Amino acid sequence: MSNLALVYDQKDNDEINKLNEFCRYENISIDYYLVEKKFQKIMDFIVRNNVSKIFLSDAKVLDDDLYNFTEKIISLHKINIPVLCASYNFPDPFQLAIRTLSYNGKDPQRINKIKDSVNKKASRGQVLGKIPYGYKKTQSGFFQENIDQSKNVKKIFDLYNNNFNLSEISKELSITSFDENWSPQKIKHILQNDFYIGVYRRYSVVIPNSHIALITKTDFDLANKRLKNNNKRIYSKNFWNGIIYCGNCGE
Repeated sequence: MSNLALVYDQKDNDEINKLNEFCRYENISIDYYLVEKKFQKIMDFIVRNNVSKIFLSDAKVLDDDLYNFTEKIISLHKINIPVLCASYNFPDPFQLAIRTLSYNGKDPQRINKIKDSVNKKASRGQVLGKIPYGYKKTQSGFFQENIDQSKNVKKIFDLYNNNFNLSEISKELSITSFDENWSPQKIKHILQNDFYIGVYRRYSVVIPNSHIALITKTDFDLANKRLKNNNKRIYSKNFWNGIIYCGNCGE
């Protein structure tokens, strides 16, 4: 049984040395070095030379595309040929491939840069996506209270905690703030959004003190306790659940 290394260039000393160092770390020696992109020829070489294990100097030596790479790795596994990449951090071929290979023409490095940028903005509490009603975006990208809207948010909590129902609140706001389309569902969404007490969640991470709270935690908890109690009422399930909502309570 022999070990095969797929490489870009057998004359590239840096590439060969990288492979040899990794194989010494794995306590394995390379019997053959092969420069070949056509998978059928690789398979023929494996059979002809009784290859038992394959090492890749890089994921791209097997294929540039993630989907095609995956198909080839699966084909090798079907004939019991394990594959390792000469990477100390990601020797598993799939782990390295998803970090370096394109998929449907999308560059993973560019995607990772975008993700890093988004994560950094989130960790600083900057605006990402839709801005909750009652706030606006500053020039530096942070949340700031929108006075014209925040008064309505405060009014919603005040009315609901004084026993107005969702329908009554939406009707009241439709008269006093006709610039918005108010519905019981929109009122309920505002009442349930803990962003209004200063909580900013992004990717399951809570960023403290990222913006000014419009509502006290006491008022928020009181409103949501009432919402929870209303939700405990049991109704028989029917086809229209989740599609049609009550005009009075928003359920």
